[in-house]
Amino acid sequence: FQAGARQTAIANCLDVAIAAELFRREHGSFPQQIEELVPEFLSAVPVDPFDGKPLRYQVESEGIVAYSVGRDRADGHGAIDLDPNTRDYLDVGVHWTTVPDQEQAVTADDGS
Repeated sequence: FQAGARQTAIANCLDVAIAAELFRREHGSFPQQIEELVPEFLSAVPVDPFDGKPLRYQVESEGIVAYSVGRDRADGHGAIDLDPNTRDYLDVGVHWTTVPDQEQAVTADDGS
């Protein structure tokens, strides 16, 4: 379950990030809420496979983060980093940033 849920979470987060980028290109800025992507860019807000709630989404100064709570089911507020104490990732997701020349840089945790 864990590996499949992690891959589903990452795929869902990438869908949200791409939808948010399409929204940004059309409207000039990222949506403030994930719900703004429905129905034009997403058919529904994707569900977090770890807790059954909607994926989390935050606008940051240079882009957005779409994330799942991961297997610990604790919301790390988009901290997609390795916990040095447990050697596990705090949240699972995607940081999508816009760089000056309008190219996108994306980082994702694939659990590898």
